[in-house]
Amino acid sequence: MSDNDRIAVKCDVVTDYAVQTRKNLRKKKQYQLILSRDDWGSIILKMQSKSGSKTSYKLENNVRNVYSDFMDKGRATIELQSPHVFILISSAVLDELLPFIGIVQRLKDDPDAAESLELYKGELDEEPDA
Repeated sequence: MSDNDRIAVKCDVVTDYAVQTRKNLRKKKQYQLILSRDDWGSIILKMQSKSGSKTSYKLENNVRNVYSDFMDKGRATIELQSPHVFILISSAVLDELLPFIGIVQRLKDDPDAAESLELYKGELDEEPDA
């Protein structure tokens, strides 16, 4: 997979499973969140910690809501349907978070657009080589 097939953001993450009986949030961990495509072309969210632990979630037809009121502070929350989980993002760099959350929001608003969405990594304002 080339770097043009994914987009990533480094941040702190807390995952809160809505159906668990324990109401204490899990400990905040530093993760790299990566949007990429699986072998079938579906968009997935990979969470990779510094310790090497990995978790993946399918995003197509699975994003229930995106809470982005505090993106200017590097914070956002992604709510998935299955499993019903809240992914609480904090301490993210705004320039990385904006395009990342933009793609997740697009998947929520128009799941059929997933096939045509381009995942990218890097600067949006780069000029093409002349």
